[in-house]
Amino acid sequence: MARINIERVIDKLDYEFKSGLKTAINNVAPDKGIDTQILYKEFKKQVIKNCKQWEYIESNAVDTD
Repeated sequence: MARINIERVIDKLDYEFKSGLKTAINNVAPDKGIDTQILYKEFKKQVIKNCKQWEYIESNAVDTD
């Protein structure tokens, strides 16, 4: 098992998460006028709130290189 700091992971993948969220919104609700930035901030807040600061994940999900 390995531990990850969930907030650091989100921060590290910030660009990729925002890009994926924007694409998902455009695919699911293109005409709803959803603000990606506001939704992403709320998503991040809820993930951090609902996860422990350090989460355990399977070792095969981590590469140390």
